[in-house]
Amino acid sequence: MKSFDPRQCRCAQVLVIALCLLVAGQSVGQQAPSPSSSSKFKEASDYLTQADKALQCDPVKAEALANKALGVLSEARESDRVLMTDAVGDLKSQCNFKINAAQKRRAELDASANEAKEELKHGHPQSASARLKKADPDGCYEGYRDLIAQVDQNRAKADALVAQGDHVQRKHPGRAFDLYKQAQSLDADVPDLSAKIVSAQAAAQHKARVARNRVIALIVVLGAVGVCLWAVTTYSNSQNSYTGN
Repeated sequence: MKSFDPRQCRCAQVLVIALCLLVAGQSVGQQAPSPSSSSKFKEASDYLTQADKALQCDPVKAEALANKALGVLSEARESDRVLMTDAVGDLKSQCNFKINAAQKRRAELDASANEAKEELKHGHPQSASARLKKADPDGCYEGYRDLIAQVDQNRAKADALVAQGDHVQRKHPGRAFDLYKQAQSLDADVPDLSAKIVSAQAAAQHKARVARNRVIALIVVLGAVGVCLWAVTTYSNSQNSYTGN
């Protein structure tokens, strides 16, 4: 029977410990995400942060940034995506949420723009301006720049036309009426404009009646003069004829 050798036991222990360390090292190496993949997650998070900041003022840019974040996540190594399923899934959910929010925001801005255009079409720039401000309270959406300029332009033109009408209203109420109507087509909400239109129209009609009556009176006078001349001529001819006989 062989005697027990303590050295053999120590060798076996060393071999077991070495094997355990080797297996543990391989496991850790497999579970730890690569530095490059970690940077991808950070890059995607940064894009989402930028998308959130751009959402209200530039939804098109916000949607593009969210889609870019999705693209960055798709570049992560498959092994890292499996081991970090929760993190990747959360980021993807945030990306999709941000894309939907950007599309909704853009639809809201477009709808308000269409409503503002209708208000301008019917001569209500103030209402158009109110709709734009409600949709974009910070005034940062570049897509409204042309509409806002149109609102200001219509109001300025209307004010100028009203001023011209006021200037000629006394002598030329018909011309003033036309100017007021042009102003109304641009901004029907100018103070007292409706009253000025009614006043100018009444004055123009009165002036037209006076002019018509003068023409009629002139015709009557000329007709009376003509009758008198005819009568005198007829009488004179008759007297001459009687004297000749």
